[in-house]
Amino acid sequence: MDENKIKKIVETTLIVLALLLSVAFYYNFDLENILFQKQLQTINQSQIEENRGTNYIGKKAGDGIKNVTTKQAWEEALAIDYITVTPVKITKTNVYSLANWAEHYTRRRRGGTGRKRNKTQTELFDYDDNYRRYYVIELEDGTNILAQMNRGIANQIAKGKTITLPIGRKTGLTNTAKKLLSETIDEMNISDTYVLYTIDDEWQKENATKIFLIKFGTSVIVFFAIAVGALTLLDKWIWKEKEEI
Repeated sequence: MDENKIKKIVETTLIVLALLLSVAFYYNFDLENILFQKQLQTINQSQIEENRGTNYIGKKAGDGIKNVTTKQAWEEALAIDYITVTPVKITKTNVYSLANWAEHYTRRRRGGTGRKRNKTQTELFDYDDNYRRYYVIELEDGTNILAQMNRGIANQIAKGKTITLPIGRKTGLTNTAKKLLSETIDEMNISDTYVLYTIDDEWQKENATKIFLIKFGTSVIVFFAIAVGALTLLDKWIWKEKEEI
């Protein structure tokens, strides 16, 4: 094979590899959880009692916040109750709901309204910040329930770390979500009435764009650093040596 063709193939392979590594960096760079943990405020039950009109979902659970550990406790909890869970195990599903802070329509490049976003959908990869995944979490007595949370927290639990979820509330599960999750619900014997919602919508809305831009910008830098560095080394140590020979 012609040497120039070999050179092009090698260089193209390195660029593709750099691109794949930068994409992997984007998905594994847990900036969302880093920023979220820095501002996380601990809330006690006494504070909730004093300020009933304030939304505490997504805040760190402090003294007095009921930690649900059994099926009975989960079923007895009311939709207005603030609760938390320390999952024994977590399982990802491929079903997502449109985030409460996301716009219901996409935006066209030249402005104006685009297509309507699905309220619930399935995805192989967790790539769209406008959607939040449904997880299955196991309580201490072995009961499985559905939950939605910060993806960074979910990843840490999946790695075996014991974490008490932020304060949450039971919210209804839509009919579309029930349909898409039906197989998981049947296999894992999950109630399809409620999901534990623990996401701080206000914080997410304020920081979603910033998180995306920082992660995207950093990933671009990683791509160019790897690609330019690899091509420079290749040109300096491999091709140059061949030319000298």
